[in-house]
Amino acid sequence: MTTQIHYTLAMTRPETHRFEVTLEVRGANTPYIDLTLPVWTPGSYLVREFARHVEQFHAETSDGNPLSWTRLNKGCWRIHLPMSREFRVRYEVYANDLSVRTSHLDTTHGYFNGANLFMYLDGFKEQPVTLEIQAPPGWHASIALPQNGQGWYEAESYDLLVDSPGEVGTHRVLRFEALGKPHEVALWGSGNEDEATLVRDLKQIVEGVAQMFEGQLPYERYLFIVHLGDRLGGGLEHRNSTTLAVDRWSFFPYSEYEKFLRLAVHEFFHVWLVKRIRPHNLGPFDYTQEVYTPLLWVMEGFTTYYDVMLLRRLGLVTTQRCLDLLAERIAAYRLQPGRLIQSLEESSLTAWIKFYRQDENYVNSGISYYLKGGLVALMLDLHLRLSSQNKHSLDDVVCQLWAQYGQRDVGFTPEEFLAVLAEIGGPEMEGYLGRFARGMEELPLEAFLSAAGLELEGRCTDEMLPVWTGLSLKQEAGKLIVKHVLRDSPAERAGIMANDQLVALNGYQLTEEKFLTARLKEQRPGNTITLHLFRYAMLTETHLTLAPAPCDSALLRPIKNPTSLQRHILESWLKALGER
Repeated sequence: MTTQIHYTLAMTRPETHRFEVTLEVRGANTPYIDLTLPVWTPGSYLVREFARHVEQFHAETSDGNPLSWTRLNKGCWRIHLPMSREFRVRYEVYANDLSVRTSHLDTTHGYFNGANLFMYLDGFKEQPVTLEIQAPPGWHASIALPQNGQGWYEAESYDLLVDSPGEVGTHRVLRFEALGKPHEVALWGSGNEDEATLVRDLKQIVEGVAQMFEGQLPYERYLFIVHLGDRLGGGLEHRNSTTLAVDRWSFFPYSEYEKFLRLAVHEFFHVWLVKRIRPHNLGPFDYTQEVYTPLLWVMEGFTTYYDVMLLRRLGLVTTQRCLDLLAERIAAYRLQPGRLIQSLEESSLTAWIKFYRQDENYVNSGISYYLKGGLVALMLDLHLRLSSQNKHSLDDVVCQLWAQYGQRDVGFTPEEFLAVLAEIGGPEMEGYLGRFARGMEELPLEAFLSAAGLELEGRCTDEMLPVWTGLSLKQEAGKLIVKHVLRDSPAERAGIMANDQLVALNGYQLTEEKFLTARLKEQRPGNTITLHLFRYAMLTETHLTLAPAPCDSALLRPIKNPTSLQRHILESWLKALGER
């Protein structure tokens, strides 16, 4: 008899924020079964200890007789099965965290990520499972899984179950067809969205991204879960769906809507890169501990690069806006001291303890594999175009990874990734990865941008002060608190520390940052100011010598007399689909 695994998810008291989970197992031919709840969810690389929200755990036979059980550790329960091959487990999970990576239940809806809620049977993760949703009256469910004749959702494995988040409630459901496949938008919340525009643009994104992959969609059905609320933000990719959390007023003006579109492109591109084109240990997953790969910078960095480039290809931003977005990222990268301290591979490996757990020193010691990875992808793309006389690009690398690994749904090692890169770009690719992925040298962006006849100019915006302190401040209860002190800055040399409270500048009281800003506008580089501050409730005086302000923005523009190859690369690189 094969083992049958059936989950029931109920929400009879949504006001308590407690999901009620029942797990029924038939055909368990062992003296005991270990049930484990994941400590992390794929796509969000932080141990979150979901078992801390489990309550009222109970095990029994199929006819209701109690079974003994033992909690082995923080996330594992052992069920003893002396005589029974069938049993059920009931427990509740407190869910009051509205984010794309967690679960949230209240009187308006129930949103869940399976890794937060569903325990798996050790040794049986590859078995098919079914899921039954018992929703309050009037609620409906949106989940990217097929349903059987009983209305139960079916997943071919536990991995697919937890990779299929659900939105349950009275949400709006918008539908469209793209490339012959059905797509749905589960829309919770409201703001200044326009449903027709949203459907039109998501359809364009689906069809446009698929063109990179010969116009083929690797799924039968796709679900966009969109949460609209105050100050929401973030996205998380799944195999056949995504969750997008955005501020409810994100759809007007277009400068705000553009951010939503970029997020949608980013998460949808993950259908290929991450969910199918992936490092070898990013699926099937070990849910009990961190899973390390030095290639997160490829997965997220390449996707970050393409979320801008695909907006341009789809005609959703102009050529100049595309260049401006790239320039913004370059400026942000160069303002972060940690770019010269941490490599991309180290940033990928330490995401679990550093990128997802940023403290006041992260800006000095770390670099985002999204940000720097996207810029390295830009450099690789332009180099491939230049070295091949514009016959090859980064698209060829991604598509080769798709053909070689993604279509077969097998992962690759760092060595296999390098082999594909070298196949397209030649043996020098190993040196580039050594310098820009494993090494920490400054990215020579100007040299690579010249392939497309572009020059990069650093600029200071009107908001930038004429002098630089290296301080980042925050306002707390009427106090001016130091948030960050940048490495090798005037503030660091003056001995100022994070969490110091600034109280006076040149003898004048400081209570608001705007007063400090106004006084600094009166200063010039080389001037020395006197600051008084409280540190551990003790008054301290320090003297800070002001430095010239670094550039806080950048401009990308074509050079005046490009070569024919530079002009050809620029035109093809920034060409929208359908343009001649």
